[in-house]
Amino acid sequence: MPTENYSPNWHVRCVSAPGPDTDLTLHVSFDNARYMFGCGEGTQRAYTQKKLGLKGVEAIFLSNAENRTRMGLPGVLMTAADGGISEISVVGPPDTSHFLGTFRSSVMRADFKVNPRSMPIGKTPHDVTEMFQSPNVNVKAVSLVPPALRSSPRPVDEASIDMHTLRPDFSVTRPAALPRPELEAWRDLIVDHMFDRSRRTDRLDQPPGPFVRPDGTFSASWPESKFPLPLPTAEEQATEMVYILQPPPVRGKFDVKRANELGVPAGPIRGRLVKGEEIEVDDPNAEGGKRIVRPADCLVGGHPGAVLIVISCSPANLPSLLESTAFTPYQAAAAGTPEGRRVHMMVHRVISAVWRDPGYQSWMASFGPTTQHFLANHEVYSNDAYFRSAAWLSLDLGLIDSLIFPWVQDHDPNLYEQSPLPPATSILLPNHQVRMHPPGVLELLPNHDKDEPPPTKQYAHAGCRVSITQKPGEVQTARLRAISAVRDGAAARDANSSSTPPPVGSDITITTLGTGSALPSKYRNVSATMLSIPNLRAGQAGSILLDCGEGTLGQMRRRYGPQGMRELYAELKMIFISHMHADHHLGLHSILEDRFKHGITTPLYVLGPRSIALHMQESASWQRPASDEALANVLFLEGPKFTRPVFRQKSAERSPPDLANGVRRWPPVDSYGNSDAFNNYIYNTVEQLLENLDLESLHVPQVAHRGHANGLVLKHKSGWKVVYSGDTTPCDNLVKAGYGATLLIHEATLEDDKPEMAYRKGHSTFSQAIKVGKDMRARHILLNHFSQRYPKVPKLPTPSAVPRSPSSGSGSDGGNIEPVVSISFDLMSIKVSDMWKMAHYMEPISLLFPEEEEEGDGAEAAVAKDTNVSASEVAAKGGAAVKGKGKGRKEQNVSLISPF
Repeated sequence: MPTENYSPNWHVRCVSAPGPDTDLTLHVSFDNARYMFGCGEGTQRAYTQKKLGLKGVEAIFLSNAENRTRMGLPGVLMTAADGGISEISVVGPPDTSHFLGTFRSSVMRADFKVNPRSMPIGKTPHDVTEMFQSPNVNVKAVSLVPPALRSSPRPVDEASIDMHTLRPDFSVTRPAALPRPELEAWRDLIVDHMFDRSRRTDRLDQPPGPFVRPDGTFSASWPESKFPLPLPTAEEQATEMVYILQPPPVRGKFDVKRANELGVPAGPIRGRLVKGEEIEVDDPNAEGGKRIVRPADCLVGGHPGAVLIVISCSPANLPSLLESTAFTPYQAAAAGTPEGRRVHMMVHRVISAVWRDPGYQSWMASFGPTTQHFLANHEVYSNDAYFRSAAWLSLDLGLIDSLIFPWVQDHDPNLYEQSPLPPATSILLPNHQVRMHPPGVLELLPNHDKDEPPPTKQYAHAGCRVSITQKPGEVQTARLRAISAVRDGAAARDANSSSTPPPVGSDITITTLGTGSALPSKYRNVSATMLSIPNLRAGQAGSILLDCGEGTLGQMRRRYGPQGMRELYAELKMIFISHMHADHHLGLHSILEDRFKHGITTPLYVLGPRSIALHMQESASWQRPASDEALANVLFLEGPKFTRPVFRQKSAERSPPDLANGVRRWPPVDSYGNSDAFNNYIYNTVEQLLENLDLESLHVPQVAHRGHANGLVLKHKSGWKVVYSGDTTPCDNLVKAGYGATLLIHEATLEDDKPEMAYRKGHSTFSQAIKVGKDMRARHILLNHFSQRYPKVPKLPTPSAVPRSPSSGSGSDGGNIEPVVSISFDLMSIKVSDMWKMAHYMEPISLLFPEEEEEGDGAEAAVAKDTNVSASEVAAKGGAAVKGKGKGRKEQNVSLISPF
């Protein structure tokens, strides 16, 4: 409870508002603790952009079961753990533990405690449930559920379920068949085991089986594909939360004169009054000779304290909100009744159909004229560039080549709210801050020097001219020299093109949506690469997405814009996930969901580890917008299946029983085992994939990384060959499979002076990656997946350039022809035929960007440890982390091979 004279100073700051690549995140800051409301994708990157740290975060509050409000949570939890935080509570709707548990294949930390606090099901909108309490705050919640989905409360005797000794007999019972209380306890146990390895040390006197690790210990978090969690119920999926946050009452000052009048003797007894205790004083006129003195008798100027309410309400839940009596005490405060508590600030995460409703506006007004209201509309919002450091980087790079480095999509004034707002209401913006105690009004915090907004698109050219005049003269000279060299090279290329046809695959465009490793940063998001192929099949274009870490959807929206997104989804044929590290797949569900929302339901192939299918199967949000027929067109293929023969069996396919009883919607065939139905599914799907992508072959070689990881080799019938390494040390499997590649996309995480660290972490240095390409006889090498130690321009080795004709054929003839090598930046789009230009551009690029260390609380530790881990890796290596700082970089020496 609060200490003596505790009077919390606290404020609420908007870190991010809904937008193309962010959602609502509020940072509630007390003198000694922090709380986060909302945790969509990009949250940890937003904290870095705003120079905020995660230090001191005690609890994270989730508003509903949507992907966009909470898919940043796994990354935030891992970064918080790496930054030294030992415990965090996660508060949310009824499926909160389920949501956390679906990440058990890739999100885990030892010696870190996550306390899930899920809203019980069956609550009515009149019920106020206490969800979190600390010396700073008491947070209560009201759950909103459409009346048709609301179930009856189910009393649970929690004492009868010992979570740590729960051992369901899964030889006869699947999690889907557990009674509700046991299922909820099982979900909590999964989370407990994900984040505190010390609880998984008890050995079982039985043969290995479900949830028994290879070392014989029991672990509820072991990802067992044969025993998936059932989908959350319709009630759980529809529940939205309204949070009521209030601190302890603010005590008044001790009135000495009043105490003397009441006969309170001087000394420690007066301190008891200050602490909030009643005392007895001698009074011969009172019955029994004693009289009670209460704290309110001697303390003046105290008050209940300001209240913050955070609302998430969809049109379906609006009737439940408006009928609720849970807010009467706070509405009574507006009428001046003594029992009420004044609401100082309300944040409404609602769409226009809700806040424009007359009933909702009357409900807003019922809290009184002094309450400050803020709208966070996740359908109609400003499209301004949020990650401004990255936007400035793109703008500066665009000064050199605006086709390779296009301006990010931003600022459409038509996306702002046009209707008049209710009284005392504002559109919530990043950097909005309201002081709660002492009470204050809205203020817009100034941007720090690296968070200034870039020019909007319509003024981009003017902004470029201003920007270039501010650069040193040597940058101007290098830029003009590079542009001249590229112009001359292009002329030579055009002269050759009349007699020599362009090499196959030269028209493939690579868009590097994320080029960083481990965790997002200001300048580089995590792994995602889009291949756009103009003539994939029968003259039609197609696209392939290689990995998709957190925030990939936002990067796609920035790069392609609204119209481009629909076209991109229509062309997207395949998504490849190389391995289970979180920075390679946390963005998958948001992309699948958004694709359905665009009305695209054509076949989409997802290649990846089996655990990806388990995660997809257990997660409801991406499936919700789709019909069963549309879901059936999401075709999963386990990557390792392509490294061994797959035999077709003759038998009738049968639907799993879970599809019939509603606890599962996808996949239509079990994603594990060697059943006849599964083998038929694999055989047919592989045939379809090869035909629909016009591929001669597809190979998924295992590569050398921590835990199981795969590369990808695509060979097209026209002759081009694209190789993607995923995360790996130099690997013979990849070299053999990719021999004669048109394009190699290879990770280059660390500098050449860190080969030992690269080996320990399962990564490659820059020179090692280039050597893999040379051994492979690759014509072009694109380097990516750079450590966040190098936030702008990584330091590359200086190779001995061997000029060659830009129209040279494949290096597969065994000739000693040097490949064209390029590094990558976020949101860069480059054709294979244009990669030679990057060698000329590196000099002005290096001069444009001085070295700088990445910022962000916990980011340095995460980068140093690079502690992305998967369940298989923990089993194999025990999850040991390697420490390192990566500071003290030397002067850059950047050079790439050019054919001119």
